[in-house]
Order: sequence, then structure tokens, then C-alpha cells
Amino acid sequence: MTTPNRPGPTQRLGVPNRVRSAGSKVSAVTEGVCAAPAGACTTSLRTVGDDDVKLLKLSEVQKLCGIPVNTLRMLIEDDQLIGVARSGSGHAYLREDAVPQWGQIIEILERQRALHLRRAQMAFARVRTELEAVANDLEMAVEEPTLPLGDDLTAFKAYSHRSDQTTLLSAMQRLEETVWRVRSYDEALRKARRAP
Repeated sequence: MTTPNRPGPTQRLGVPNRVRSAGSKVSAVTEGVCAAPAGACTTSLRTVGDDDVKLLKLSEVQKLCGIPVNTLRMLIEDDQLIGVARSGSGHAYLREDAVPQWGQIIEILERQRALHLRRAQMAFARVRTELEAVANDLEMAVEEPTLPLGDDLTAFKAYSHRSDQTTLLSAMQRLEETVWRVRSYDEALRKARRAP
């Protein structure tokens, strides 16, 4: 297993979607074209100022570190892995010298799960605040039937794009998003722990 650098934010290669070939300036990465047996295809890439660097498909990375491809893809999208390069069609590859170890991936997944749990707690607190505001408007409407309905009651289904102004609907959507992230990382962590 290749000893990787410490996982951190994604570092794009100098020319992430190009292969330098002899006699030409730059040519696009071509997927699935190689002389190696099926399933063992890798891509070589040269970047400005670098030596030739072998890029691995995520299925190959999975064989080396034991982490499912879907989890690797999620971590790449969240900028949690280094040594990432992309082909012209957008497919992700990982530098051979940056393949993470199983234990490092576990640490990243645990950290991300905890981060999204905290965000979910904050989102829930915002929902509770918005619910209390709507409840106050309802009470006021009952006690003072001649007055206009309160802003929180009339706007609770509207979506606010302002960071300093939320409605019940926008708070609920934010909570839904953060809970989905918690569930995604929790599921990935459980699968990764069973991987070795």
C-alpha cells in the first residue's frame, strides 16, 4: 500500500485534465484506452514542473485502501482528499502517491460526521426559533383578531435567501440538508469500518 500524504483539502494538479504526450503540447485524458488488462487501467499524467505521475481510477484506489468508491467520491466532492485530478469528462482520479490509508479515511469520516452533526444541531435550533415565532403570531391572531397577521405566520412558507433572515420553510430545508449529510457520513463510516 502506498504511504500517502496526510489527508486535507483537495489539491488540484497544475493541469488536472490533460496528458502531456511526446511531440505534442497537451492532449486530453482518454478513459478506458490502455494496454493493461480490463479493470487495471491507469492513466499517466505530466503537469508543468512535475515528473510523470500515475493516476488511479477510484476502483483501483478502493482495492488499495479498502474504502468503497462512493465514499471516495463523496470525500473528493467535499474537498477532503489530496492529489485529485479530473479528466476532460469530469471523472476523478487520484495520484498514486496520494492514496490514503484506511485509518486516515476513518479519521476524515469521523471528523466530517461530527461537523455535520453540529451543523444539524444548529439548524434544528433555528427551526425551533422559527416555530416559536409562528406560535407567537398565532397567539396574537387569536387575542387580537382585528390586527393584521404577524410576519412569521404569513411568510413561514416563503424561502429567504438572505443569511440574516430566515423563515420556517428555509430553516426546515436547511435542517433537512444537514441531516442528509449526517446520514451520508454515518453510513459511509459504518461501511468503511467493515471494509478491512
